[in-house]
Amino acid sequence: MRKEHPEFFDRWNELAKDEDGNSLYYSKLDYLFKMFGIQKSYDETFSFEDNFLGFFSNYSRSNIWEDIAVTSTTLEMPGWKYYIKSILDHNDESGNIKRKISLAREYGLLP
Repeated sequence: MRKEHPEFFDRWNELAKDEDGNSLYYSKLDYLFKMFGIQKSYDETFSFEDNFLGFFSNYSRSNIWEDIAVTSTTLEMPGWKYYIKSILDHNDESGNIKRKISLAREYGLLP
């Protein structure tokens, strides 16, 4: 994917930025602090704040790879249909979760 469609990653990264163009992924320093227990570690739970920013979970904000993986696997979880619909209808204020899903489908990562 990286070699065949490098533009995919550029397009995905654009969906993980704030209105000023700053990345919403955690910095490498934040990542190290979390890994060594200096800060609260990544949480795989779903939060409204993360949803508003365009992420399914706090963990998906660790980097682009985790964001793609969490987005894809969340959509494939059996029994989560109504929860995901609720997020998309009420908590995806930026619309970026929907855009990420569309982008993943466009490149064949999701059915």
